[in-house]
Amino acid sequence: MKEAGRKSFRRHSCATMGLAALLWAAAPVRAQLEPESGTDFSILSANALVGAVSAGVTAWLRGEDFSDAFVWGAVGGTGSYLGKRIASERFDGAGFLGREVAAVGHSVIENVGRGEAPLSQLWFPVGPVRVRPAVFGSAWSTQVDVATTSRLLYSLAQPELDFDWGKSLQQGTPVFVATGNAILSDGVAVGGTGGGGVIWLSGTPSRDPERRLIHETTHIIQGDFAAVVVSYPVEGWLRSRYTPQWAQQDWVQLGAVHWGVFGLVDAFSSGDGFVRDLIESEADFFDGSPRRDRIVPALRLR
Repeated sequence: MKEAGRKSFRRHSCATMGLAALLWAAAPVRAQLEPESGTDFSILSANALVGAVSAGVTAWLRGEDFSDAFVWGAVGGTGSYLGKRIASERFDGAGFLGREVAAVGHSVIENVGRGEAPLSQLWFPVGPVRVRPAVFGSAWSTQVDVATTSRLLYSLAQPELDFDWGKSLQQGTPVFVATGNAILSDGVAVGGTGGGGVIWLSGTPSRDPERRLIHETTHIIQGDFAAVVVSYPVEGWLRSRYTPQWAQQDWVQLGAVHWGVFGLVDAFSSGDGFVRDLIESEADFFDGSPRRDRIVPALRLR
């Protein structure tokens, strides 16, 4: 049993380091990607590929069939794209609907990665909570994401931030507005941030506040994907081996591992913030922002 545990640990470690190395090594490709090549097809293809690889590798780590998981993972990645596309539309509830559609795709990736049927369990994020309805033979259940809950509580404690019920219900995630103040990122005023499952919006006048909300909602959906694909599986594996039985509660998910992994990759990407550029490019694409110096995760090269 100890030898099997060491092998399992090595496989997980190799996979994590491989993912980090892949993202780091991809940084030089930035100069070859065309900023103007961001089309719906290229973004859809990128999402499908990421979903396919994520599900396939997870299945392989568990000793399941890689090819089946790869194919269904592509389907799940397509669902993630569709959710972002819906969330970028300007109708009431588009953000909430888009997030839940994307969640179906994320659930497919999570399910096939465990070797289960694609729709065996469907998890829907609502604020800091994931809800699993009693469908397809699953029992009703809820899980609390600790990282998002912590961010929410921190936001509520800030006197400069006002909780916006209307926008929160529209987007399906907590939205705070810094009334009369600007949000700063690295000392620079920005329209908002969408980290940790919570959206902060600047309260200063903006030419297109809806565009900023779409941008940050895209980041929320990106975070949902990373939590499902990276954080929850890794945390489950760690808890099953290194925590006492009483601490292994199914209704709690830490939801923070992916921030550490991607933060390390970003920090060591030769100082150019490759990972940050990727996620910002996709958010820029969906909100319709003009291209700046960021890349679009397209498949077409020069």
